[in-house]
Amino acid sequence: DETDTTVSLDDLLPVDYTNLRFGTYHFLLKVTDPVSQSEKTVSYKIVKGRELSSATAGTLIMDVASLFLMVGILIYTSSYRKRNRLEDRLFFQMILCNMAMTAGEALSYALETSTLPFTKELMIAGNTVLFISLALFPFLLFVYLDYSADPDRERIRFRKLLFGIPFFLFLIVMILNLQTGWIFSIGEGNVYQSGFLARQYRLPIIPVLFYFLISIIKVARADKHLAGLGLFLIATRLAWEIWYQGISSTSFIFTLFIVCIHIYVMNHPISEEVS
Repeated sequence: DETDTTVSLDDLLPVDYTNLRFGTYHFLLKVTDPVSQSEKTVSYKIVKGRELSSATAGTLIMDVASLFLMVGILIYTSSYRKRNRLEDRLFFQMILCNMAMTAGEALSYALETSTLPFTKELMIAGNTVLFISLALFPFLLFVYLDYSADPDRERIRFRKLLFGIPFFLFLIVMILNLQTGWIFSIGEGNVYQSGFLARQYRLPIIPVLFYFLISIIKVARADKHLAGLGLFLIATRLAWEIWYQGISSTSFIFTLFIVCIHIYVMNHPISEEVS
């Protein structure tokens, strides 16, 4: 509460809290005796975890759907990877990156508030993989689209180093997060807690939006309809985050990006000699 509430003993009623965000809270009750001028303060800890019905179950369902779609794409594109083309390797890396993010996301949601051994360590590992993959996927998508537009290997190497700077900076922040908790931490009761860089400045979203926006600009030069679909998917994810933060669906949105991009490239193949 932002302010204290003072009531007499006769007016004291049970205190209820609803719609609390995830985290740990402390309810302070101070009892004052005006006759003896004495007082006593008691603290009650409230741990709010994700509800199975609305958040954990929903996220796990979306993650399972993503895994099924990505496994299907892997099976369908198995013959393409045998060509050893750079575009096929980049596409395969995007799938593996998204699968890693899906696994990390599912692991962190499924284990929250659990009392199993090594739960905290597994949640830290899962969320770290989740955030790193969150930024790595759009970076790989940009490189993939950049090469599809202009298959020049020397140019790709230079642009990959140049545009990879935001991702590598974010990677350093994630490594530091293991000690500082700037992005996230696992609190008492194995509850996920956002760090100040994620809560106040939305730092993990910055490299994601950067890579997606320049990817959309590149796609728009080739196909405006595909670019419009990409903007729609990004807007859907942002709206979802604002409207209902309980269910995380980023991996599912990334899966839809993979499906759309692959369908487009299948219909507009590029020529490249086997390396």
